[in-house]
Amino acid sequence: MSQLEKVHSILKYLGFTENEVKVYIALLKKKICSPAEVVRISGLKRVKVYDLLKSLESKGGCILQDTGKKLYEAVDPDLLMKRSKSKLKDEIDLLDNSISEINDELLKLYNNPIESNTKIDYITVLKDPVVYACELIRLSAQIQKECLLFSVNPIMGKVLEKFSKNDWEILQEVKDKYGDPTYKIYKEKGAVFYSLTGLQNPNPNLIKDNAGPYKDNENIDTRIVDRIPCNVMIFDRKDVIIGLESKLNTGSSISFHIRDEGFAELLRNMFYMLFDSAPSVKDLDVDILLNEGRIVRLSDE
Repeated sequence: MSQLEKVHSILKYLGFTENEVKVYIALLKKKICSPAEVVRISGLKRVKVYDLLKSLESKGGCILQDTGKKLYEAVDPDLLMKRSKSKLKDEIDLLDNSISEINDELLKLYNNPIESNTKIDYITVLKDPVVYACELIRLSAQIQKECLLFSVNPIMGKVLEKFSKNDWEILQEVKDKYGDPTYKIYKEKGAVFYSLTGLQNPNPNLIKDNAGPYKDNENIDTRIVDRIPCNVMIFDRKDVIIGLESKLNTGSSISFHIRDEGFAELLRNMFYMLFDSAPSVKDLDVDILLNEGRIVRLSDE
């Protein structure tokens, strides 16, 4: 990114539009300009420049000279930055105060959900991978009886590799609040965790866990089928998370959280139709499966 691009980016972050930034830079180049000169320097259309000068003036970026002619002067950059930072700080303080005021009310709503016997149907689009990961953690940690997983690959694919430090801190906050959704949760609650992983791209974590430390746990099992179209998790017969994979194999580019008992039951029935007839990784030669991508039943050797 060039220095000029950085200037554009920072000024836009401080509340100026792309075209307002162009006008401000044009004014800086000549100190005092008529609208016609701004048009020539910036390359913007004349009909837009008049309105842009007024909006830039209202935001403290320029001053209309009191000369009887329409001449505009750019505000000193140091002064503009100080004003903008001060305004931004005031807005953050106001937002912080507002959040504090409504936090108690939000907590009341969150901690007193609608009774489970009330029908609740909704679909939430999860475009942000961090939100997707947080929702998976929350639902997994709150499992009571059953979690079913159609697994294409590790549930977040390569998305986690691109998470920033702040993203990881957000995930940790969610884990601290709800608990880390490990297999231990299912053992403690007596809930089942069953998964189907596709042979075309098997989930190595599920395979290793089920063939190793959880091989004797009947409540945890992974079975192999030829192909799984996308990652789907079904939580306690009511919540469904669907992760649609990007073509570049960078993880779920868009996901959905669907709460509908009828839809969850339909997917659950489909899951068990495949699960009941599929081979378990507990009965397979896992080394061959992982190293060569083939399934070999121990009983066939």
